[in-house]
Amino acid sequence: MSEVEWLTSSYPPTMLRHLLGVFGDRKFRLFAVACCRRLEEQFLDADDRAALDVVERFADGRASASELAAVSIRASNQVVAGAAVRAAPEAAVLVSVGSAALVAARDGDPDHPQGLGDYIASEEGERQSQARLLREIVGNPFRTVVFDPGWRTSTAVALAAQMYESREFGAMSILADALQDAGCDSTNVLEHCRGPGPHVRGCWVVDMVLGVIDL
Repeated sequence: MSEVEWLTSSYPPTMLRHLLGVFGDRKFRLFAVACCRRLEEQFLDADDRAALDVVERFADGRASASELAAVSIRASNQVVAGAAVRAAPEAAVLVSVGSAALVAARDGDPDHPQGLGDYIASEEGERQSQARLLREIVGNPFRTVVFDPGWRTSTAVALAAQMYESREFGAMSILADALQDAGCDSTNVLEHCRGPGPHVRGCWVVDMVLGVIDL
């Protein structure tokens, strides 16, 4: 995969294969969770949301393997259960494919000529949204951003930590200001913070500010 293909791809399974050996399990697992959370309003119940919390905590080393294994029993939605399979890259692919199919089935019938067009369009639209999420989480693997530790001020760290814990990322532009005040001159970092998002747990800039290393 080339850099241009990475930046324009709308097929997450291919993008995920490119990341094998580049990132650790955490990024794959958080991508799976982010895809699942896109289904929350229409497809997930309280047990599913609680199961996703377990997967997130496991990704961050805050839940045990036995807790993760119980997700497949606890979750009523099979896409959510897929987020907890043992191998994180496999979980990411399973959730990507499964959630796109779930959304597509809602909007069209693949077995009926009149619904096939809606099915394909909806599936492609969901994959495009997932591709944006994946780029949000891992950034551009073809361009390494060197993060100066001097940019990691108490203000920047506090903002990043608050957004990470709350899953509310409305302060990203404020984080950009804090980083710039600390001397950050990285266009990639500042533009990402000030861009439209979406921003989710695992955001590559927030991770850098918090000093999280996924290798």
